[in-house]
Amino acid sequence: MYTMEIKINGGLRINKKNKIILSVYCSPFARYLLSNKINFVDIKFLKDSIELSNGNFHRICIEREKEGHPLAVMFITKLISKNLKEKLINLRKQKPVTIILKDFISEKELRSYNNRLNCIEPKIGLNIPSSDLIKLGCHISCFRQKNGIWYRFNIRNRILEKIANEKTKISLCRKGNDFFIVKDSEGKELKLYKNPKGHPLTYVQISKEFLNDEETELFKKNRRAISFKAFISYKEFNLDLSQFFFDKYERELALALTKEGLKIGIPEMGKREADILLPDIKSQIEITKIMPVKIKKEKNNAHGEGVHINARLCEGFLRVQRNLTNKFFVVLHQEWKEHGWVRDTCNLVGPAVVPIFTNFNEGWAEKVAKEINSHTLK
Repeated sequence: MYTMEIKINGGLRINKKNKIILSVYCSPFARYLLSNKINFVDIKFLKDSIELSNGNFHRICIEREKEGHPLAVMFITKLISKNLKEKLINLRKQKPVTIILKDFISEKELRSYNNRLNCIEPKIGLNIPSSDLIKLGCHISCFRQKNGIWYRFNIRNRILEKIANEKTKISLCRKGNDFFIVKDSEGKELKLYKNPKGHPLTYVQISKEFLNDEETELFKKNRRAISFKAFISYKEFNLDLSQFFFDKYERELALALTKEGLKIGIPEMGKREADILLPDIKSQIEITKIMPVKIKKEKNNAHGEGVHINARLCEGFLRVQRNLTNKFFVVLHQEWKEHGWVRDTCNLVGPAVVPIFTNFNEGWAEKVAKEINSHTLK
């Protein structure tokens, strides 16, 4: 028998039929009731709270069970005083109330029924070779509730989707403005959310101890999110980076590049980068499968589909000029080679931009990877 008292939030409201409903806003408690098939409790009204304890007096109903966020509610019209009922009628909205769980469950055991967010504390100590690290964009967001402020570590990338699906436990450590994700058998699992378009977001609640004073002040001034860089070891998590590119052709070329011995990188979400990165030589690769369907060969400037080709070549040139990359490769369909303006543009933006023509037929990726590798050796 537990004698520890646990305080949680609740609410009293009156429905359209003038029935008084007590709601217990604690999904772990509702999960505990469902798991242990507890359908009745004893209810005691105290001066400033309501006490729930083991018993057989009042029936419990569970709402929102299918949504995964069960809510324990009780109809208590006959239990409350006439004075309190009149107050609720006049109030016309829910009245917050403190609920005390007595002789039910320990606080530690109650937390085991929490399927929401797990909190990660800062972890110190890091010994990962920089050559094994993958750089990803991340951000920390702030959420405000009546019981305080809490923080969440978020990454939008398919790499973390795999780790979340495999339920691999992780911990975080921070050095300066960089976060490092490491395997930890005593750590926490990442949670996964996908928007209607299928784009993943992985997240986990973190301790406020991760934040410095300046960041804490920004959140206090209603800042909603702060961006950082995150690093993860592809060797530690046994990751094949070629499988995490969004497009089929990107995956094929990425795999061929790794077979050529080139280290590949995935562009950061929200950052204007090419399709595939070559971090060791600070170069980028753009792949475009667009073919010249409507545009005529004798046209000496970009029209129709050619606008896209022209943009890729010129954008690559600007990135090199701005020192964002050392070399920019554009992989495009070989039919563009027959257009004079394409050849002229390639001559203008070279050698910073390297056009590579292919037919995208079987074995194209291996041939392109070899040509890219030959340029990296120069």
